[in-house]
Amino acid sequence: FRRMKVKYQGETKHTFELLPASTFKVCWSICNHGKGAWEKGVKFVRVNKQEKGAAILGGEEEVVVQELAPGGRQEIHVSLTAPLYGGKYRTYWMLVFADGRKFGKRVSVKVAVQGGEEPNKRVKPIHRREDDDIRDERRRIKRARKERSRVDEEGESEGESEEISKEKDENEEMNVVVKREEDSDEEMSVVVKQEEDEEMVRVEQRGRKEKKHHREPKEKKERKNKDGDKDHAPVLEEWPENITHLFLDGNNMLFVCTCIRSMALKRARGKAELAIEKFAVAFLEQVYIPNTTLVYDNTRTYRQYKTTSSVLAGQEQILTVCSATRTHSNSDDAIVQWISDLKQRSSTKLVV
Repeated sequence: FRRMKVKYQGETKHTFELLPASTFKVCWSICNHGKGAWEKGVKFVRVNKQEKGAAILGGEEEVVVQELAPGGRQEIHVSLTAPLYGGKYRTYWMLVFADGRKFGKRVSVKVAVQGGEEPNKRVKPIHRREDDDIRDERRRIKRARKERSRVDEEGESEGESEEISKEKDENEEMNVVVKREEDSDEEMSVVVKQEEDEEMVRVEQRGRKEKKHHREPKEKKERKNKDGDKDHAPVLEEWPENITHLFLDGNNMLFVCTCIRSMALKRARGKAELAIEKFAVAFLEQVYIPNTTLVYDNTRTYRQYKTTSSVLAGQEQILTVCSATRTHSNSDDAIVQWISDLKQRSSTKLVV
């Protein structure tokens, strides 16, 4: 359907001045301007035959068109008869498929009739499409519905006026009651807020007293350390003696302190491991353990630190940082295996 195109050669709008009831012929030259051949059953049809002017203009209503190939030409001849009454008349023609589909350009024939038995009142036939008639009908129905609804509302308004006034009075009374309840709720909320503020002040005062009470022993202890022996650093108390090996699980230590845990979770694992190593070195300076191993499940670090103990002056201690994945699946398995090896070497040693 899209490939079927028509091209008119010559005039497409013909105008004639005729006497009443005279017969005349109109000719159009058409050409298949598309890429495909036309279907069978194409006709050249008068498309406004329902109008007054076109109905009075007599003659043929349709002409059969040949099956034209692309580029084919044909002349269409239509015989028409002028009406008996004077005036101006117009009729329109188009190409139509067998199923009623229209295509191509609309052409026209205009006739001016001189004289006649009863002169026409110069009524111009207006070409209107079917869609315009449907639109006018819908508008008429819509206006009728609006008028009917307006009349119904006027009839009901007289009977409903009393009910509406009663409802308004009831709504006003209800609004007054609701406003009173809201005012009382606001007063209650103000009282509750004052009580909460007073309670918060009491809690803060109590907390300050307790905090001051807890600070006193710490200050006394610090004073005691300052007044004591200044030549030696503070030493850890109640630490077992004669310890030869100490194993530290680095994975557990990553989540003991808040700052170290935050570094480990923010992809700063190397900084977190270095902080743990510094803590371990500081711890070893206050005790004497010849061999200490800090082991992780998986780390790229392998270091050894040598420190001196404050307990035994001049005694060196070794801190080894390593990974368990070289020989074991995790740090727990590695520590268990190393402790069992120490038990087999010496049965007199106590392993905790």
